[in-house]
Amino acid sequence: MLDQAHNILYLTVSICALVFTGFLVWIMYYLAQVMKQSNEILTEVREKLAELEEAINSIKDKVSSSANSIAFVAKEVKSIVEFVQDKKEK
Repeated sequence: MLDQAHNILYLTVSICALVFTGFLVWIMYYLAQVMKQSNEILTEVREKLAELEEAINSIKDKVSSSANSIAFVAKEVKSIVEFVQDKKEK
């Protein structure tokens, strides 16, 4: 009778160990999936940031180009105004 009680105890302990092991495997799988998704999200964020940086640099280049063009036009208008004033004075 006592021998049968030990067998039941060992069977119960082994089933508990199996259930606990299965739970740990499930947790590790779940964590691996979460880490995979996090890595994918970070990759997408890095790509979007690179695109944003490229767009900002493009806008910056266009603004500086426009500023240079406006400065050139203003300089030429000033020289035309001076030329017209010189002609009026003569």
